[in-house]
Amino acid sequence: MSEASIISHMAKLTARTIGEDSLPSFLSAFKDHDQMNYAARISFKYGCLRGVTGTPFFFVNGFPLPEWGTPLNYTKWASIFDSLVEKK
Repeated sequence: MSEASIISHMAKLTARTIGEDSLPSFLSAFKDHDQMNYAARISFKYGCLRGVTGTPFFFVNGFPLPEWGTPLNYTKWASIFDSLVEKK
């Protein structure tokens, strides 16, 4: 598949999933390849500096969660955030 056909296919999936209104914004992101490439490289390098080795990888207040890569349910997320919030 060519790059154009991949973008077209992804645009159709996007339109079906989140609506036709978002299509122009979605397609405009592919027009500036240099900017898109630069942003991806910066994000990748930042992740490497932070020790990200895979996905999912979550940070809370700048600190990595100790159980990264494992699914967290609502109760686990609530306990993480509750420990950060001062209870009165």
